[in-house]
Amino acid sequence: MNHYIAETIIATLDRKYDFVVQSPLETFLLDLKNFIEFINEDELVSTFTSKIVNALNVRGARYKEQLEKEKALAIELKDALIKAHPEIDDSDRVKEGIGDMSYEYSLAAFNRIVSESYRSGTPLEHDRLDDDSDEALLIKILVGKLSQVDEIERKGDPAVDSELRIKVNNLDAAHKFTHLEWINYCRTSPAVEWLTLMEIVRRINPEPKDSGRWQELSIEEIGNAAIREWIEEKPYEWVRDLAYGPITKFADYKPANLSDVGIQKKIEDLKKSLKRVYEAVRQEVGTTGLRLDLLNRYKIRCQWYNHEFLRNSILKSDGEFIRNREDVLTRDLSLYLFDQGVTSIYRPQLGRHEYDLLELDVRQPMFIEAKAYKQSSAKAELVSGVSQLHSYLSSLEAHKDISEAFYVIYRLGGPIYEFPQQISTSRFTIYPIIVDLGLSDESGRNQPKPILLSEEEIMGEVTAVQKD
Repeated sequence: MNHYIAETIIATLDRKYDFVVQSPLETFLLDLKNFIEFINEDELVSTFTSKIVNALNVRGARYKEQLEKEKALAIELKDALIKAHPEIDDSDRVKEGIGDMSYEYSLAAFNRIVSESYRSGTPLEHDRLDDDSDEALLIKILVGKLSQVDEIERKGDPAVDSELRIKVNNLDAAHKFTHLEWINYCRTSPAVEWLTLMEIVRRINPEPKDSGRWQELSIEEIGNAAIREWIEEKPYEWVRDLAYGPITKFADYKPANLSDVGIQKKIEDLKKSLKRVYEAVRQEVGTTGLRLDLLNRYKIRCQWYNHEFLRNSILKSDGEFIRNREDVLTRDLSLYLFDQGVTSIYRPQLGRHEYDLLELDVRQPMFIEAKAYKQSSAKAELVSGVSQLHSYLSSLEAHKDISEAFYVIYRLGGPIYEFPQQISTSRFTIYPIIVDLGLSDESGRNQPKPILLSEEEIMGEVTAVQKD
């Protein structure tokens, strides 16, 4: 994607967004639906929408990983508490009917939550600050057991280890921090707003459900399933009325009994969600466009102004290429980026991987992998570089919000491999950039014929390599 394409995408996005926010009440939801389909399905835009969704997936995976650590610590503290006070161990307790609420604070409930992700019920009115995670329930039980220990202490029995009490309190505080961090992220995440809008447009004209879906269920299971569906659909009762009410004379047009003020608030809330999504997609297009423009200028710099210097810097006196030619070329790229205001680390080693160039101290860093080739048989190596780059990104995303990379390929000789403008996987987008440093006499009739590589061919070989 060059700078012109980026500008075209942004201009189209701007026009479509302005059209939606100015849409009349009668067609607002339908125009909103069309916009969401555009950013999800358009070949040029969907890549950037996927990036913001992927950022949510990465952040969610880190959140779940932290919860798993807290759960493991809660289990460890539970075992230590039982060892210190075996008399509080009620792990074998059986729940005595629906009204037995004290069971929810027993170690039997603790063990059931650990093994089954047990829930006591689904709230009809859910507050955004509510924490119904397994870990919150486990910690609540541990805190309750500490209160039980306090009763034992008052009767003169040995006190529970103060260090153990501190650990439980620290876990409680740490989990509340984890929970609020996740809530804060979700409140400002464009991907969360995107999910909200997806749920809205999905209910404008929903796909019909199989009428036989409950056929094999018992009466009790049918009742539970019906209640779950009702709870899931209740917040969206107004959608269909708002989409179709204004155009039929048979409707009194009071979606879900909302007042005119309530209807207007629904629309304003949708516009706020839409604006956050639009701004995020627009920003992603602009950021990627600027980075590509930066690297394309480097390509021109190398091929027009620095061609001879770079070739001489990687040639020995006998005309053969030096062994560490990729290192020399990558350092040249790193210096160029620094001069343009991008501070990158050269050859950083994180875990078991060593990367070529990684932008320093930014939330979404610029990630670059470099390759240099001179043989006519370099195709397999270059395609393998895409697979290697994908592996690097998979490893790095646990640490950084990263969903794109730039694959800078220096041609020193051999055929000209023409890569697609971008290579998209399920989570990442890779942008290949060919820097041609071939000999000056390779022009006109002597110019090597390009070998075209399609995205399908590259991904097919990458998938085959990963399976092996």
